[in-house]
Amino acid sequence: MNSIRLSADDFGYDHKSVEFIVSKVKKFSIVSVLINFADSKTINKLPKDVDFGLHLNYIEGKPVSKGLKTLVDENGHFYPSPVLFLKAILGRIDVKEIEKETEQQIKKFLKSGRAIFELNSHQHLHAFYPFSEVTIKMAKKYSIKHIRSYKKVRRFTLKAKLGYLTLKLLAIISNFFGRRKIALPLTWVIDGEGSDVYLSWEGKSVDFSDLKIRERLTLVVHPNLPFDSNTSFYKIL
Repeated sequence: MNSIRLSADDFGYDHKSVEFIVSKVKKFSIVSVLINFADSKTINKLPKDVDFGLHLNYIEGKPVSKGLKTLVDENGHFYPSPVLFLKAILGRIDVKEIEKETEQQIKKFLKSGRAIFELNSHQHLHAFYPFSEVTIKMAKKYSIKHIRSYKKVRRFTLKAKLGYLTLKLLAIISNFFGRRKIALPLTWVIDGEGSDVYLSWEGKSVDFSDLKIRERLTLVVHPNLPFDSNTSFYKIL
């Protein structure tokens, strides 16, 4: 079991999930925060020695920035991910607005007094151009050493393999429309920390609490939220 780590996404999404992660925080190697959902008071429920990820969000709730026009609808809410992806490949998203919102989310998190260990994103938006390039640019600007990479993603079930293939194809499409180049965005070629496993993709046939494996794996999970199709990680907790 020493080769398996747990990374908790969507901290701040709702009260029950927050309280669950806080109660089990010692079991998680990384806790990734939705900063447009969580305020400093919520973040401060966690001990200071936690490695924090910033879960960059462009598709749910309201932005941190003011004055955005291409990332939000008429009510000031982010577009859902299919709409945002379509707008991005059609060139109807202002990259400067993505940079502005990304930077404001980073600044808001840093105001909590905690350091950012890793940048990642809600529903894999940083897998796509231009979000991938903006993420890397801001990581360099704020000296954030780690970005969740898609270079090494382990897939154990057919469901996960199909999910990964779909994401990869969409990433190539986004890069082609954005840069007129058939290649993967930068977040697919940078090195990450070991290999990630997304339990929102995995089928139920694998029990990750009893997995015999030597390589270092990080199980990306959504504790106490209905997003993980494989929930065997609860046995580890």
